[in-house]
Amino acid sequence: MSKMTNLKKGVVGVCAATMLAGMCAVPAFAVVPDVTPGSNETVASGSAAAAKTEISAKTDAAQISATVPTAVVASVDAAGALTFPDSTAFVITVGNDSWPVKVSALDVAVENSGALQTSEAGVDAADKLYLAIGGKHLTASGNGDAIASLAQTTAGTADIGIAMTGKMYNPTYSAATTGLKLATLTWTLAAV
Repeated sequence: MSKMTNLKKGVVGVCAATMLAGMCAVPAFAVVPDVTPGSNETVASGSAAAAKTEISAKTDAAQISATVPTAVVASVDAAGALTFPDSTAFVITVGNDSWPVKVSALDVAVENSGALQTSEAGVDAADKLYLAIGGKHLTASGNGDAIASLAQTTAGTADIGIAMTGKMYNPTYSAATTGLKLATLTWTLAAV
């Protein structure tokens, strides 16, 4: 008799657990907001036909996290050659939880309406400046060649090191010791 009572208790317990799970469980095919369910393919009962499910993934807006230096100080010698921090110190830091990041555009505004030159030889007046990244001279906007020289990864969150060089026209010692604002770089960043 005791075995039968235990069996009844077990069956009642399983039924109660099943009913509770049915009432409290989240539906297995719940629709996530902003996700459109795919089309259905009917399989006839008793047939050997197959049905397909296509799976895709997307993000509404790529989440990127990066820190761009707000100021960089280059040293200048008497001939006007600019020495920037190396590409391990002058970096765009990519956040650990970010999609991989790339520089998609770089604009340069020279102080006092100065003009960017395509080579160091073009720096022959006080309003002229030569700047380059990865050996590619910078212009006022776009700078695709210089951007292409950056070590940008398509996976992971590696920082983007900037190898910059430059030349200015005949700096005076007094101006060079107090600091000269040369240009402002505006970086446009995008997810890879």
